[in-house]
Amino acid sequence: MGAYDDGRWHQLALRRTGGLLTLTVDGVSTSVPDVPGTVSRNSTFGVHLGQKPDGRAFLTGDLDEVRVYARALTDRELTALRESNAPPSGRGAVLLLPLDRLSAG
Repeated sequence: MGAYDDGRWHQLALRRTGGLLTLTVDGVSTSVPDVPGTVSRNSTFGVHLGQKPDGRAFLTGDLDEVRVYARALTDRELTALRESNAPPSGRGAVLLLPLDRLSAG
């Protein structure tokens, strides 16, 4: 993996399964051993978009279509999302932020 500051859109997926955390960017994956903890519906967890959890660094770029699923998607499902925006069959996203609409607060 390297820098992705090329002005193009990239698909990023973080999967937690089989004792590993796997980061996939545009279909290329790297894995490290899993860490303790849970992100289940019965536990408190935060989703930090475009910033580090401590708020000390921020993304200088754009986010689009943030999704969280109740299971790790397969490589085939990630490819379908990247190539045709086809959602996986079966259970849908438990969090879906299209980030394509603005509304007055």
